[in-house]
Amino acid sequence: MIQSYFVSYWGHNHLITFVVASAFVAAALLMNRHYSIERLHAASQFNSRTAAHRLSQFIIILAAGHWLFYLLVPSFVDYGEPVMPLLAGNIPQGAPVYADWGSGEEIVGSNYGPYVFLAQIPIVLWLHSIAASKLVGIIFAAGSCVLVYLTLRKIIDSKEEKFGEPAILLALMIGFLASELHYWFWNRPDSALILTVACGIFIHERASFRKSLLAIGLLAGIATNLKLFGAIYFVPLGVACLTRNATALRKLWPAIAGAALLFAVAVALPFTLPSFNARAYVENIFMMPNQGFIIGSMVESLFFGAGILLLPFLLWLRSDRDIENTVLLLALTGCAAVTAVISGKPGGGPPYMLPFAPLSVFAAARMKPRPELNSSLNAASIRNIVLVSVLACAAPIWAYSWYQMAKPFTRLAEDRAKKAELLTLFQAYPEAEVGPSSGIQAEEDIYARVHRAFLGHTIKFDYVNYADQRLAGVPSETMLPLLSDCRVPYWIFSRSGDKFASQIDGKPIFRHHEVERFHANYVLSKKLKYYELWKCIER
Repeated sequence: MIQSYFVSYWGHNHLITFVVASAFVAAALLMNRHYSIERLHAASQFNSRTAAHRLSQFIIILAAGHWLFYLLVPSFVDYGEPVMPLLAGNIPQGAPVYADWGSGEEIVGSNYGPYVFLAQIPIVLWLHSIAASKLVGIIFAAGSCVLVYLTLRKIIDSKEEKFGEPAILLALMIGFLASELHYWFWNRPDSALILTVACGIFIHERASFRKSLLAIGLLAGIATNLKLFGAIYFVPLGVACLTRNATALRKLWPAIAGAALLFAVAVALPFTLPSFNARAYVENIFMMPNQGFIIGSMVESLFFGAGILLLPFLLWLRSDRDIENTVLLLALTGCAAVTAVISGKPGGGPPYMLPFAPLSVFAAARMKPRPELNSSLNAASIRNIVLVSVLACAAPIWAYSWYQMAKPFTRLAEDRAKKAELLTLFQAYPEAEVGPSSGIQAEEDIYARVHRAFLGHTIKFDYVNYADQRLAGVPSETMLPLLSDCRVPYWIFSRSGDKFASQIDGKPIFRHHEVERFHANYVLSKKLKYYELWKCIER
């Protein structure tokens, strides 16, 4: 019941947020025209600086509590999170992260670039725990908040508000990020992308334009190797930097060339490692358009982008319309629109817009109001209206994220027993692969397969990317070599569902000939309480 209500609200959350924030700002502007300043002051207590400061402090503390709570959750909360350390575990052994599926040796891969896996290397080599793996994303999220706050504090130079104003804008950014559950600090590339953008605005505000351009080139290259389109988040900063120095463009060519070189190095460098096959990665990426296009996802992303950019746009209308800020806002709008279109791919959607949140509050902080606009509805009032609207609309999503994370605590003893069973099987059969079974419970049962990486084992098969590629049109026969000639000597399955019966978007991932090949070549060897082991007949 709770989940159905959540799914229904989540599908319309960004539209609701944009409409609510726009409506309240419009109402406030209308009241500003027809009522006296004294009456407005009495009717708008939420515009109080003290209240806004306290609210922002509460939101920042709540975000930190959310990180800590997720760190304490004994498992992951999403099926894709274990894949990051699992594939990272292949790197120290020189095994592929992006495999050539035509070789018949491995079926592993990802739509994500190499840096998200390299970030997990300390975990698989030394720390060996799910909590440590999740800590990577949390550190990225915390680092983003610190860098954004320091950047805002430098921009907003009002001495009596050294904490207040930057903290309010930071709380607004957190509100936008929290409207997509825990995506902004989970074990996927989103947190790293947000951090690269935060680094970009931090450097842009402090460094010379040449150093800023060089940093943008490097960070854009890193972002490209997190998600292929990641460089788009740095276009607004690059354009603003060039606009600031439009009269000296000829002198900027060395810096532009250096930025391009750093971009190329950041993109190419990981592919010098044996685990990263550039051709296999590109082939994997170029299959993705075959998955189709979801118009609803694009529309949701457009509304999310509109909500994110609402405050800087409103403040720009009341600002001195500085050319650099104008170009920055135009570039932000264009890049957000392009990203929304990209997000129409299956598995995309509004989370692709998250890195625009730090750019939005950065742009908002830079807007300087025109002196003649001395009314009761000043920039602070508009900001606070948007803040309250965003937080109110994000609250149900944020609450559901806490609820979702709390569920594993209700089955701690069972999860420990499942982990113990899997570890016993992994230690006894290091060549075993974990196969998929149907159903949500079976999917959650194999989150603990991540411990294979902590034991130093490599993997030849992971169903997550295989499911994506099947949706993109990869023939099911690709799986047959792994089920022949004992290439995988053992398979481990959860007993909660049917073997090789998983689906994606209602379509079967495996066909009958793979299931037949499996049963022709494997026999049940061990049946434990939660898992079972199947052994190759020729073994």
